[in-house]
Amino acid sequence: MKVLNYDWNGKKVLITGASGFKGSWLAEVLIRMGAIVFGTVRKKRSSDAAYTILQLDKKLTSFDVDILNQQQVYDTINDICPDVIFHLAARAVVPSAIRDPKRTFEVNIMGTINILEACRKLRNVSKLIICSTDHVFGNITANKLPQNGFAEHTPIYFCGPYDTSKAAMELVVRSYHQTYYNELPSIGITRCANVFGYGDTAHRRVIPSFINSAMNLGKIELTHRYNGRQFIHITDVVAGYIRAASLIESGAMPSYTDLAECELLTPTFHFAIEHYAGTTEPFLRIHKIASLVANLFKDVQIVEAPNCRDYALKENPVQALNCAYTRKSLQWKPVKPFETALEETRDWYMICNQTEQRKRSLMEKNLIEIIENLLCQEKTFHNNIVSLYDSNTLL
Repeated sequence: MKVLNYDWNGKKVLITGASGFKGSWLAEVLIRMGAIVFGTVRKKRSSDAAYTILQLDKKLTSFDVDILNQQQVYDTINDICPDVIFHLAARAVVPSAIRDPKRTFEVNIMGTINILEACRKLRNVSKLIICSTDHVFGNITANKLPQNGFAEHTPIYFCGPYDTSKAAMELVVRSYHQTYYNELPSIGITRCANVFGYGDTAHRRVIPSFINSAMNLGKIELTHRYNGRQFIHITDVVAGYIRAASLIESGAMPSYTDLAECELLTPTFHFAIEHYAGTTEPFLRIHKIASLVANLFKDVQIVEAPNCRDYALKENPVQALNCAYTRKSLQWKPVKPFETALEETRDWYMICNQTEQRKRSLMEKNLIEIIENLLCQEKTFHNNIVSLYDSNTLL
């Protein structure tokens, strides 16, 4: 299957963190597109995880690799000789990063350096997607946020251990790419808002946490009120990742005069829902998210914890991505409306005690949506190319 004229059929793809939430969905879709998928996976996996339900152990070649082990990383990439690498493996839980900052910095920075070094020395990889986060812009209050959120080329900053580890990782990637551009594959960086959907076992995330509280306790307890967050459904993220990897190729990036040369060398792509009903802000406040989740159930109360604060301690007050460059360059847009995605996620947790087959049937619908989304946007891409050609011909 082709996306942005890149044919994924028969391509060898390595996904670090393939047993994670996003990695599992990405692996399944790429396999359905004809790619040969390899993945680094964790030994411990939940029975509710997307990786387990999709039975990916039977579909991809898995490797037990510690990305901090330079030799293991080198040997794995040397053995596979992948055409494309999606680097998703990371320490990605904010409270865990606060408790163990050293490990977070090691994994997120040195693990990425090991990937870059293997690519630089082996020169057997064509494309490398580095998956980052919307946390990289630092501790920003709403009144200092750009009107439509942070653009793809906005300078990054520091904050907590997780945020800073990812910002430092991005700087390392750009440093490597600028210095060793003739020794490295084409590289792109992706940033996502809060991702949610079927098969996510990280119940501490805000949407799963609120849904489980409403479903099991009949109430949602707020520990803070006004932190602002954006969201994106897993189906739109996977489609975006694949389009980003399809595009990054020498000479394939469009030239935008408002972007620095290093951004053109290492383009950054943002994936988020940018507009929400009932607010002019490019994000949702925590109390509003609680209200939307409560409305999905009957007689669910929203209560404030005794120590409820306006903003959570040690977390960014607001986060918002502006996806204008991504929408233009990838011809990508989120297809799944937030309200629809929220209802689907509620339905998922309500069947948590049912069979894998029932869960797999729900995931199957979303998987079909991703493929249809890619095919539809591919048709739009070709139509635009034809229109541009016809226009130039007329001129």
